[in-house]
Amino acid sequence: MSIQLTEAEYRYHADQYDGFCTECQEITRLGDTEPDAREYLCPDCQQLTCMGMEEALLEGEVQLL
Repeated sequence: MSIQLTEAEYRYHADQYDGFCTECQEITRLGDTEPDAREYLCPDCQQLTCMGMEEALLEGEVQLL
């Protein structure tokens, strides 16, 4: 499963160093996630399932509209 973002939304979240949790399917770790991060702790579900926005795009977890 993946989320869909416009290019502007994606760029905003990538520029802000936000993360994406593959478990919650939510943008999280606002301002606290390196672009190439993998297996960071999600503050919501407490799993090591957060990744940087650029990594999420490369892995197909984020799709651009």
